[in-house]
Order: sequence, then structure tokens, then C-alpha cells
Amino acid sequence: MFHISKQKQLPITHRSQPRGRCVSFRICILILCVPCLLGIAFPVDGDPEPPLTRNTPRIYNITIRVEPKSKTSLGWPYVQKTNWITLDANSFRVTNQVNTELPYTYEQLKNRPKQWHVYIDSDNYQIHFTETAYASTLDDAAASLIAWNDTWSEEVDFYLQPSLYLRSNDAIFNEIVTKLIDKEEITPHIAAKKIIRYCLRNTNSNGLFANNKNRITTGLLIRGAKYAFTADKQVSACDELCACIATLRAAGIPARPMIGITTVNADGHRLDQPSYVVWGEYALAGSGWVPFNAKRLRGTVNNLKLCDPWDGLGTWPTLNKYIPLAINFELYDARNSVQELQMQFRSSPSEE
Repeated sequence: MFHISKQKQLPITHRSQPRGRCVSFRICILILCVPCLLGIAFPVDGDPEPPLTRNTPRIYNITIRVEPKSKTSLGWPYVQKTNWITLDANSFRVTNQVNTELPYTYEQLKNRPKQWHVYIDSDNYQIHFTETAYASTLDDAAASLIAWNDTWSEEVDFYLQPSLYLRSNDAIFNEIVTKLIDKEEITPHIAAKKIIRYCLRNTNSNGLFANNKNRITTGLLIRGAKYAFTADKQVSACDELCACIATLRAAGIPARPMIGITTVNADGHRLDQPSYVVWGEYALAGSGWVPFNAKRLRGTVNNLKLCDPWDGLGTWPTLNKYIPLAINFELYDARNSVQELQMQFRSSPSEE
């Protein structure tokens, strides 16, 4: 763990570490289910590779006022970079409620080089940062040709493992996969769509992500993936997303939940105030993380063909209005503290 005394930003570290560059996408002309080459490069952050592309950047200033429910802060999550966002490290600040800088410490999460845990010795603080978010586009026909991959880098393989709220090793998920997926017959992208549609059809979501009232949120509504399938009543939209992620992992497809804030609803219409939201991503070998909006897909993909493009899966025009705060439910104070969210649009720079 490192110590920062009244530091104004979380420094970008490990600049000298080599990062694998993805090979250019090539349309597969062999049998579709031939395994991918071992050790295929995967862009874990930065620009994805075709058939995924990012576009239409939007820059936001984010301020989150935080009051932990306990006297001791658990800290704050920090996501520096993914395929779809870049946080300006020089903009990151922690202050008190009158904007005086507060000291903090931080540590990088194991196997996740762009994720951090920020420790703050205060029971009342503000987080400030500037972030660029991108919309996403996916060539579905090309994605459907990418074969199964059995070997991932350590930081991608992490998202195949069971984790909090995502106990993908439970028998219920393996049973679903056995019923739905034959890897000799379909490729992982088609399998992912089949799994997501099944999960949305077989869970009963109330559409809510968090407790929100009068511009204040008091935490996410979440019980977990298994609960989404077994509850005898409506579950939260977080639980529904967990069901998708856990089943994808059980099928051998790396997948992860993204927990963040947005200014739009699932259909892209503006909200009265920023709100918590949870969406998903799954790994497409050699290309990057495919984003999907489970709430947007619910009820809209029941009769669509698996080979057709789905709006909100891969191609997501309003993804540039979603700012991730955490990955994989490593939330700390964001889990259930009292928070006021501010998400101010700053500019939309030209694409270079």
C-alpha cells in the first residue's frame, strides 16, 4: 500500500509494464468451433479491436458526496481505464464538503492493473474526477465467427472465477449451460446471446438498481445471481444482471459486472438526476469486452434471431453516457453509504 499526503491525483503507475497489443481481427475461414490460438492477445483496456469499435467520446466531470453509514470509511473504488472509458488521473481528488483536499492512500487490486482501492480516513468526503466515455459498435456477423478460446491472460481469466454475488460454480448455472450450449455447434458470441436471453426470460426483475430518493442514494439493491433464479418474488435489476454474468462464466466466457452511474434510462432518455446502474461485459477473444445492457435487452430480444444484431449488446449508442465506478462488486463505501451523485457533461471532442 502506498501513502499519499494531500495528493491531488491518483498517479498512473506501472508505466513501464508491457501491455499486450491485440492482433488484427481476421475473419475465420476454418470450422467455426476450432479453438483459438493459445495465448491470443486481448486488449484489456484502451481501444478494442474489430469487430468491436468505439466512437463518439463524451467528457464528464463527476462529483460524488459520500457519507459512510459507519464511522469508519471502507474506501472508494477507482477504475482508471477500460475499452470504453478513460479516467483522467490528474483530475482525481478527494476533498471534504467545503472542497479542502483530504489525504488518502491507495492500492492496486490483484490481477487488475487499472483498478484501485482508495482508502480515505474520513466519515464525510467528496470524490472528484474527469472521465471520457465512448459509445460502442459491434459487427455481429464478424463476432459470430470468432471461435472458443481456452487460454486467457491472468487478468481476463479472473473473470471466469466465482466471486461475490456471482457464485458461478453453483450447480444451477452448470445445469443451465448444459441445457443451452453445445460448443461444437455455436461460437461464444452466439452462446453469450443465448445465455443472456435465457436469463432475462427466467428472472423476474423489478427494474431497480439502487435505493434513490430526493437526489440521494443509499446503496445498491443486490442479493446475487442464484437468488435471481430462485426467489419467489421480483428481484432487482442488479440480481438479474448477476444471473447473466454467473451463467456466462459457467459456460467458459469471461464476464464481469460494471457498476456505475448514468444520466439516461435503458432506452436512452434523460433522467431527472444521475442514478446508479449496473451493466455487463463479456470477453470476445482478440477483440475486447462486449458491453451489454440487460435492462435494455429485457423483453426486446425474445423473438430476435441469435445471428441478428441486438441493440444494447455490442452496439450501444448511449454507452458514452455511462461512467463505471467499480467492477465485480468491489464497491467499498459505494455499496451502501449515503451518496449524492453529480455527473456534468463537459464536452464531446472530435474523434481522432
